[in-house]
Amino acid sequence: MKSERYKQRIKLVCLAFVMMVCVVIPNQVYAAGKNKEAALTVEQTVKGKTNGVTDEFQYELTSLDSGNPMPEGSNGDRLKFSLNGNDSKELVFSYEEAATYRYQLKQVVEKDNKDYDGQVYTIENYVLQNGNDDIIIRTGVKRSDGNKAPELKFTIRHPKPSGGSHHHGS
Repeated sequence: MKSERYKQRIKLVCLAFVMMVCVVIPNQVYAAGKNKEAALTVEQTVKGKTNGVTDEFQYELTSLDSGNPMPEGSNGDRLKFSLNGNDSKELVFSYEEAATYRYQLKQVVEKDNKDYDGQVYTIENYVLQNGNDDIIIRTGVKRSDGNKAPELKFTIRHPKPSGGSHHHGS
């Protein structure tokens, strides 16, 4: 008698498991048809005189997890772009699945006479799905020191030229 109840209980557990799987899979497929975009703006500010060098700087966005969705113009898990002077660029990510997507953004530092902003940002896009199958995206940005950053901003500060006759005061 005990074994009959045991078999029924196992059948019930198996049936419940099959029902759970059947419920979960269609939701994922259904959500996959809805793309949701996240747009982040990268700002560059230049302060001071350029010292005869250009104010065009290269940037690199790298996916920290292989296969993450990347903005248009990317080459695999990498996107390189440049900003000139006081400029900005919008990075648009398109997501289909609920997950956490991690990226790193930094200035490409060359061995030249330019002044660089050595900041490295870690970007985490949290793609969540609520009960109504709506996809919600929350973005977290951290600086290299681990503190939260409200924006992706790079500031290039050119030092004042040194020399006796070029002193302008401030």
